[in-house]
Amino acid sequence: MKYIFDTSSAIILIEICKLAPKLLEFSSSVELIAPAKVRDEFLEGTSVEDALSFQKIFKIVSPNLKEDLLPYFHFDSNCGEFWVVSYSCENSDCCCVIDEAFGRERCNFLDLKLTGSIGIIKEMKKIGLINREDIRTIKSRIKQSDFYCTEELLKELDS
Repeated sequence: MKYIFDTSSAIILIEICKLAPKLLEFSSSVELIAPAKVRDEFLEGTSVEDALSFQKIFKIVSPNLKEDLLPYFHFDSNCGEFWVVSYSCENSDCCCVIDEAFGRERCNFLDLKLTGSIGIIKEMKKIGLINREDIRTIKSRIKQSDFYCTEELLKELDS
């Protein structure tokens, strides 16, 4: 499986949940991709350590931007979601990793594979990279952050 990440999903997993080492290990079994635009957005406001982790974890791509999709993105080609969706439209084996409702709605409308940060954590748990103690820590970090996540979604990590 290939996963292409939007900026906020990378921020949540690397900065908030502190999962860079586990994501690096996860990237040995699946391909983790980030568009150049997402890389640039991530690097703008992060620590040197997290920036280095990002560069190790993700394969950086420069997708052919699908201009016919621009109306769905308010004609904003600088939107990270636009870059993620453009790549996914040309790579059907790729799953978009987007947390915001705006980007998720576009993926659903275009019938693209989609998951979010919680879905990635669940996949990592499924293959044994994350244990119950890790889940408790992750849930605590998410709750203490500005990232909005419903209790119902967080409970999915327990199953």
